[in-house]
Amino acid sequence: MKFLEHSGLADLEMKLSGLEVGDFVLDSKFEAYSCKLALGDKELSKSLDRRFNEEMERSQRSPQYLSLSPVGPLTDSTSRRTLLNLICTLNAAYPDYDFSTLTLDCLTREKSVESVVRRIDSNLEQVYKCLGQSLRTALWTAIDEVIAPNDCEIYSYVSDNEETPFDMEFEVWSTHLFFYNKRQKKVLLMSLSAYNRFALETIEEEEVDDMEFEMDGMDDTVGSRTPALAY
Repeated sequence: MKFLEHSGLADLEMKLSGLEVGDFVLDSKFEAYSCKLALGDKELSKSLDRRFNEEMERSQRSPQYLSLSPVGPLTDSTSRRTLLNLICTLNAAYPDYDFSTLTLDCLTREKSVESVVRRIDSNLEQVYKCLGQSLRTALWTAIDEVIAPNDCEIYSYVSDNEETPFDMEFEVWSTHLFFYNKRQKKVLLMSLSAYNRFALETIEEEEVDDMEFEMDGMDDTVGSRTPALAY
Protein backbone atom coordinates (compact mmCIF):
# COMPACT_ATOMS: atom_id res chain seq x y z
CA MET A 1 0.00 0.00 0.00
CA LYS A 2 1.22 3.48 -0.83
CA PHE A 3 0.40 6.38 1.47
CA LEU A 4 -1.34 9.24 -0.35
CA GLU A 5 -0.67 12.69 1.06
CA HIS A 6 -3.56 15.12 1.33
CA SER A 7 -3.25 18.43 3.18
CA GLY A 8 -6.95 18.50 4.12
CA LEU A 9 -6.79 15.13 5.84
CA ALA A 10 -3.54 16.04 7.60
CA ASP A 11 -5.07 19.27 8.86
CA LEU A 12 -8.13 17.45 10.21
CA GLU A 13 -5.99 14.93 12.07
CA MET A 14 -3.88 17.71 13.58
CA LYS A 15 -6.96 19.66 14.76
CA LEU A 16 -8.81 16.68 16.24
CA SER A 17 -6.08 14.51 17.79
CA GLY A 18 -5.78 15.35 21.48
CA LEU A 19 -8.65 17.85 21.36
CA GLU A 20 -10.43 18.14 24.72
CA VAL A 21 -14.16 18.75 24.45
CA GLY A 22 -16.31 18.54 27.56
CA ASP A 23 -15.63 15.30 29.40
CA PHE A 24 -13.72 13.58 26.61
CA VAL A 25 -10.51 13.81 24.61
CA LEU A 26 -10.37 12.86 20.94
CA ASP A 27 -8.01 10.64 19.00
CA SER A 28 -8.16 10.63 15.21
CA LYS A 29 -6.54 9.26 12.08
CA PHE A 30 -7.33 10.13 8.46
CA GLU A 31 -5.09 8.31 5.99
CA ALA A 32 -5.55 7.37 2.35
CA TYR A 33 -3.68 4.61 0.51
CA SER A 34 -3.47 3.31 -3.02
CA CYS A 35 -4.17 -0.40 -3.40
CA LYS A 36 -0.89 -1.15 -5.16
CA LEU A 37 0.60 -4.01 -3.20
CA ALA A 38 4.13 -3.76 -1.85
CA LEU A 39 6.36 -6.82 -1.55
CA GLY A 40 5.24 -7.57 2.00
CA ASP A 41 1.59 -7.14 0.97
CA LYS A 42 2.04 -9.71 -1.81
CA GLU A 43 3.39 -12.24 0.68
CA LEU A 44 0.40 -11.54 2.93
CA SER A 45 -1.91 -12.05 -0.06
CA LYS A 46 -0.48 -15.51 -0.69
CA SER A 47 -0.74 -16.34 3.01
CA LEU A 48 -4.39 -15.25 3.18
CA ASP A 49 -5.29 -17.24 0.07
CA ARG A 50 -3.74 -20.35 1.62
CA ARG A 51 -5.51 -19.71 4.91
CA PHE A 52 -8.95 -19.31 3.37
CA ASN A 53 -8.50 -22.28 1.05
CA GLU A 54 -7.56 -24.46 4.02
CA GLU A 55 -10.44 -23.13 6.09
CA MET A 56 -12.93 -23.78 3.30
CA GLU A 57 -11.61 -27.32 2.84
CA ARG A 58 -11.93 -28.05 6.56
CA SER A 59 -15.14 -26.17 7.09
CA GLN A 60 -18.45 -27.94 7.46
CA ARG A 61 -20.30 -24.69 6.86
CA SER A 62 -22.63 -24.34 3.93
CA PRO A 63 -21.86 -22.31 0.79
CA GLN A 64 -24.62 -19.95 1.93
CA TYR A 65 -22.57 -19.04 5.02
CA LEU A 66 -19.53 -18.30 2.88
CA SER A 67 -21.60 -15.99 0.71
CA LEU A 68 -22.66 -13.93 3.75
CA SER A 69 -19.19 -12.50 4.36
CA PRO A 70 -19.29 -8.69 4.73
CA VAL A 71 -16.75 -8.37 1.90
CA GLY A 72 -18.57 -10.84 -0.36
CA PRO A 73 -18.27 -14.60 -0.94
CA LEU A 74 -14.96 -15.94 0.31
CA THR A 75 -14.83 -18.28 -2.66
CA ASP A 76 -14.44 -15.18 -4.86
CA SER A 77 -10.91 -13.87 -5.35
CA THR A 78 -12.30 -10.31 -5.61
CA SER A 79 -13.76 -10.58 -2.12
CA ARG A 80 -10.49 -11.90 -0.74
CA ARG A 81 -8.69 -9.01 -2.42
CA THR A 82 -11.04 -6.57 -0.68
CA LEU A 83 -10.22 -8.14 2.67
CA LEU A 84 -6.52 -8.04 1.85
CA ASN A 85 -6.69 -4.32 1.03
CA LEU A 86 -8.43 -3.57 4.33
CA ILE A 87 -5.86 -5.56 6.31
CA CYS A 88 -2.95 -3.96 4.47
CA THR A 89 -4.42 -0.53 5.16
CA LEU A 90 -4.46 -1.24 8.91
CA ASN A 91 -0.92 -2.63 8.78
CA ALA A 92 0.29 0.47 6.95
CA ALA A 93 -1.52 2.91 9.27
CA TYR A 94 -0.37 1.13 12.44
CA PRO A 95 3.04 -0.39 11.59
CA ASP A 96 3.68 -1.49 15.20
CA TYR A 97 0.78 -3.96 14.99
CA ASP A 98 -0.03 -6.99 12.85
CA PHE A 99 -3.59 -7.32 11.55
CA SER A 100 -2.94 -10.35 9.35
CA THR A 101 -5.12 -12.56 11.57
CA LEU A 102 -8.09 -10.19 11.42
CA THR A 103 -11.35 -12.12 11.26
CA LEU A 104 -14.47 -11.26 9.30
CA ASP A 105 -16.40 -10.91 12.56
CA CYS A 106 -14.55 -7.59 13.03
CA LEU A 107 -16.04 -6.12 9.85
CA THR A 108 -19.48 -4.82 8.98
CA ARG A 109 -20.48 -3.38 5.64
CA GLU A 110 -22.32 -0.08 6.02
CA LYS A 111 -25.67 0.23 4.31
CA SER A 112 -25.26 3.76 2.98
CA VAL A 113 -23.08 6.85 2.95
CA GLU A 114 -25.95 8.83 4.46
CA SER A 115 -26.11 6.66 7.59
CA VAL A 116 -22.33 6.95 8.04
CA VAL A 117 -22.45 10.75 7.70
CA ARG A 118 -25.27 10.96 10.26
CA ARG A 119 -23.34 8.83 12.75
CA ILE A 120 -20.10 10.79 12.39
CA ASP A 121 -21.89 14.13 12.61
CA SER A 122 -23.73 12.96 15.72
CA ASN A 123 -20.48 11.86 17.38
CA LEU A 124 -18.80 15.15 16.51
CA GLU A 125 -21.73 17.40 17.41
CA GLN A 126 -19.93 18.86 20.45
CA VAL A 127 -16.76 19.30 18.41
CA TYR A 128 -18.63 21.24 15.74
CA LYS A 129 -20.06 23.51 18.45
CA CYS A 130 -16.56 24.04 19.83
CA LEU A 131 -14.66 24.60 16.58
CA GLY A 132 -17.49 25.77 14.34
CA GLN A 133 -19.51 24.27 11.49
CA SER A 134 -16.66 25.06 9.12
CA LEU A 135 -14.96 21.95 10.51
CA ARG A 136 -17.82 19.79 9.27
CA THR A 137 -17.53 21.35 5.82
CA ALA A 138 -13.76 20.78 5.80
CA LEU A 139 -14.19 17.18 6.93
CA TRP A 140 -16.62 16.05 4.27
CA THR A 141 -15.00 18.17 1.54
CA ALA A 142 -11.63 16.50 2.16
CA ILE A 143 -13.16 13.02 2.19
CA ASP A 144 -15.06 13.74 -1.02
CA GLU A 145 -11.89 15.00 -2.71
CA VAL A 146 -9.83 11.99 -1.68
CA ILE A 147 -12.16 9.05 -2.14
CA ALA A 148 -15.63 10.05 -3.56
CA PRO A 149 -17.62 8.26 -0.81
CA ASN A 150 -20.74 7.84 -2.95
CA ASP A 151 -18.70 5.48 -5.16
CA CYS A 152 -17.31 3.49 -2.20
CA GLU A 153 -18.00 0.34 -0.30
CA ILE A 154 -17.83 1.40 3.36
CA TYR A 155 -16.83 -0.99 6.14
CA SER A 156 -16.78 -0.57 9.91
CA TYR A 157 -14.06 -2.21 11.94
CA VAL A 158 -14.48 -3.27 15.58
CA SER A 159 -11.47 -4.76 17.33
CA ASP A 160 -11.87 -8.14 19.03
CA ASN A 161 -8.29 -8.23 20.22
CA GLU A 162 -6.48 -6.37 23.01
CA GLU A 163 -3.30 -6.37 20.92
CA THR A 164 -4.43 -3.41 18.79
CA PRO A 165 -3.85 0.34 18.96
CA PHE A 166 -7.48 0.93 19.94
CA ASP A 167 -7.71 1.25 23.75
CA MET A 168 -11.29 0.45 24.72
CA GLU A 169 -10.84 0.73 28.50
CA PHE A 170 -11.84 4.39 28.80
CA GLU A 171 -13.60 4.69 25.47
CA VAL A 172 -16.77 6.78 25.30
CA TRP A 173 -17.37 6.06 21.60
CA SER A 174 -15.37 5.12 18.56
CA THR A 175 -15.80 4.74 14.82
CA HIS A 176 -13.24 3.05 12.57
CA LEU A 177 -14.22 3.15 8.91
CA PHE A 178 -12.79 2.08 5.56
CA PHE A 179 -13.97 3.92 2.45
CA TYR A 180 -12.99 1.52 -0.34
CA ASN A 181 -13.18 2.84 -3.89
CA LYS A 182 -12.59 -0.11 -6.21
CA ARG A 183 -12.62 2.01 -9.35
CA GLN A 184 -9.99 4.40 -8.03
CA LYS A 185 -8.15 1.53 -6.29
CA LYS A 186 -7.89 3.52 -3.08
CA VAL A 187 -8.81 3.10 0.59
CA LEU A 188 -9.40 5.86 3.13
CA LEU A 189 -9.09 4.92 6.79
CA MET A 190 -11.08 7.19 9.07
CA SER A 191 -10.62 6.48 12.77
CA LEU A 192 -12.24 8.58 15.48
CA SER A 193 -12.31 7.77 19.20
CA ALA A 194 -13.37 9.68 22.29
CA TYR A 195 -11.94 8.76 25.70
CA ASN A 196 -12.98 9.76 29.19
CA ARG A 197 -10.66 12.70 29.86
CA PHE A 198 -10.78 12.46 33.64
CA ALA A 199 -10.03 8.72 33.67
CA LEU A 200 -7.01 9.29 31.43
CA GLU A 201 -5.79 12.15 33.63
CA THR A 202 -6.08 9.90 36.70
CA ILE A 203 -4.04 7.18 35.01
CA GLU A 204 -1.38 9.71 33.97
CA GLU A 205 -1.18 11.07 37.53
CA GLU A 206 -0.81 7.56 38.93
CA GLU A 207 1.96 6.80 36.45
CA VAL A 208 3.79 10.00 37.46
CA ASP A 209 3.38 9.10 41.16
CA ASP A 210 4.75 5.60 40.49
CA MET A 211 7.76 7.04 38.68
CA GLU A 212 8.44 9.50 41.51
CA PHE A 213 8.13 6.69 44.06
CA GLU A 214 10.61 4.57 42.12
CA MET A 215 13.02 7.51 41.86
CA ASP A 216 12.74 8.15 45.62
CA GLY A 217 13.51 4.50 46.23
CA MET A 218 16.58 4.72 44.05
CA ASP A 219 17.74 7.86 45.91
CA ASP A 220 17.30 6.12 49.28
CA THR A 221 19.31 3.16 48.06
CA VAL A 222 22.11 5.37 46.84
CA GLY A 223 22.11 7.43 50.02
CA SER A 224 22.25 4.35 52.29
CA ARG A 225 25.30 2.84 50.68
CA THR A 226 28.31 2.47 52.95
CA PRO A 227 30.86 5.10 52.00
CA ALA A 228 34.14 3.87 50.71
CA LEU A 229 36.89 3.75 53.34
CA ALA A 230 39.70 6.19 52.91
CA TYR A 231 43.24 4.94 53.48
